Amino acid sequence: HAREKSNILQFTVSPSSPTVATYVRTIKHRGLLSPNSIAMTSNRAFYVTNDHFMTRRLPSVLGKTLPLVETMLQLPFGFLSYVEILGEGLPGDPNSAAIRHTLPKLLMPFPNGIALSPDRKEIAISSPSLAEVHLYKRVPYNPNSGSNVKGETLEITNRVRMPFAPDNVDYTDNGDLLVAGHPFF
Repeated sequence: HAREKSNILQFTVSPSSPTVATYVRTIKHRGLLSPNSIAMTSNRAFYVTNDHFMTRRLPSVLGKTLPLVETMLQLPFGFLSYVEILGEGLPGDPNSAAIRHTLPKLLMPFPNGIALSPDRKEIAISSPSLAEVHLYKRVPYNPNSGSNVKGETLEITNRVRMPFAPDNVDYTDNGDLLVAGHPFF
């Protein structure tokens, strides 16, 4: 949620030096409006929740009030992005790599934490303003389906009500879902 424009910084970390992160590139795209949480699907692709459509970057009093109104009224203006890094970019300039950005899920109320299940078939996304975690089945793109939506889509399979405002989610190695959050929104 940078002041001018949001972007994502990519680093590599080696298991042999887990305290050293090496900068790779800055990922920029107009679809990264309000990135919050990332779930990697490969070393070159990831989901990212965009928790708000109206950000604090809006001018004057609008930026101070509209994001709060969006959250408190549970307006479903957030969305999920899927980002793929295509190639390495120009020699010496990894920031020039082409990016494919798709929107597998729109109209979500404050999508926050995200996690990919160990079998990679399910995604969990927390919604603190609804006090719910939404579970989705990943549906690969089928060019013969007649749909004009490129890239994979998501089908909701369950909405799990929480007794708190869920913030972060993660799966254990055996597929159990862990949910952390705040006692009060």
